[in-house]
Amino acid sequence: MKFKKLFLISLLLVILTNITVFSQDASPSQFFYVIKKLLPETKSVSIFMDPEIIDKERVSLNRAALQNQLKVKIYPIASPIELGKNIRQLSGGSVLVVYTSDVLTSKSSAAYVLKKCIEKNITVVSSSQLYSDLGAFLGLLRGEDNKLKIVVNFKQYANLQSNVTADRLQLVGATLVTE
Repeated sequence: MKFKKLFLISLLLVILTNITVFSQDASPSQFFYVIKKLLPETKSVSIFMDPEIIDKERVSLNRAALQNQLKVKIYPIASPIELGKNIRQLSGGSVLVVYTSDVLTSKSSAAYVLKKCIEKNITVVSSSQLYSDLGAFLGLLRGEDNKLKIVVNFKQYANLQSNVTADRLQLVGATLVTE
């Protein structure tokens, strides 16, 4: 009887831990699937992520990258100082996925990341409402009902508008397109 209770408690903790990791962010598979469907020429993706969740996400990231034929480079961001250093390392014309964390989703950090990425023609993808509101190209947002809402923003990324067709938007289930 005690073993059964311990097992159930352990199982509950594992489930709650996984929900915490994915409650704010879309899964790596969701990020990469949408990126590849909207921007099929994409070969590599850079990721800004809190160092504390890299180990938890590494297997999922590698699996999703393999499934979507993407090369992934992870940049651990533990402080605002690392933002500037790591943005300088990104190539123009690349894709950056920004995971949610306290550092990455402060308003000043989000504005800085978007400003520098737009200057370098780097496409920004995030599951943060803040990034989506400030002009990220792609937002994979969880609604109150926990359903994924896909927001595509062409305001800052007019150069991508001719490549992203209505068929591609429909394929990924884009719920909001801003022009």
